[in-house]
Amino acid sequence: MKENFIKLTKSFVMLAVVVLLQNVLYSAFQMYNWGGRPSGMGFAFVGVADDSNCMTFNPAGLSLVKKQELQFLYAKPFMGVENVELGFLSLKYTGAVKGVGKIGLIIDQFDAGNGLYKEFIYGVGIGDKVYKMADGTEIFAGGKVKYMGHSYSYDASLLAYSEIYGDNVVSKGQSKTGITLDLGLVAKKDFLTAGIAIENLTQPDLGIAYEDKIPMLIRLGGSYFVPKQNILISVEIDLRQQTYGENNMSYGLGGEYIIKENIVLRAGYSTKGITIGGSVVTKMQQKNLLGLDAAYVLNSGEISGNDLQVSVKYQW
Repeated sequence: MKENFIKLTKSFVMLAVVVLLQNVLYSAFQMYNWGGRPSGMGFAFVGVADDSNCMTFNPAGLSLVKKQELQFLYAKPFMGVENVELGFLSLKYTGAVKGVGKIGLIIDQFDAGNGLYKEFIYGVGIGDKVYKMADGTEIFAGGKVKYMGHSYSYDASLLAYSEIYGDNVVSKGQSKTGITLDLGLVAKKDFLTAGIAIENLTQPDLGIAYEDKIPMLIRLGGSYFVPKQNILISVEIDLRQQTYGENNMSYGLGGEYIIKENIVLRAGYSTKGITIGGSVVTKMQQKNLLGLDAAYVLNSGEISGNDLQVSVKYQW
């Protein structure tokens, strides 16, 4: 009896921690600004969007990706916070299909620790150049269909408690999925690029016990490349169309400095805090490229602990 009580208490405590992290820190599906390169630039990437990270920030950028690219990312949020074992994995691919245009695939997986709470996003994107203005400005458009969902894992003692005494949350199920759409535009002229993206266009309801619509997110931003100094500067503002809380706007400002063809340094500042990062790239056979991107985010929020992100990219 005592052991069952202890197990049940632990289950409630762990569930409370997950709910706190989900609702206070991020809310559902708000942990997806990940990418070794964008994070190092203060998460300001909607107006850059020229590598496989465009599948996260702006699908219109698919047309700006010059080679096929495969990227694997691992992120560790809130490192150093006791009893918090969050993890994030992402796999992204961009390429071209003759007669269709540029395409992209993305798989995102978030785990709040021990499988207690999980989120996933599977997406397919397409992009192409749609117009060229008289002054040479090129307009690119893109879209992405996302299948997304989240789930809770309840142990036997919690399920037994719910069955005996009743529970408005646990009894409603353990998972919910939905489908939505992202759209994006990019305008590019010489070294200046501007971008806009709208995510979660249909605002799917992923609430299990109660309504929980994923809010629409609007990204606005731009970038400018200074060729003589080999510096790229970018800025982004995100507007989240949520009806709860006050944190419905975030921003980022950053840049990257190309020291050599294969070495890049990055720095930025965002609503989350100061970000730093860099890349190392090596040439493989037949001009293929293998690169390592890393970023470190010094969180400025109420909870201590910083974010580490490492991604490996292969271009061919």
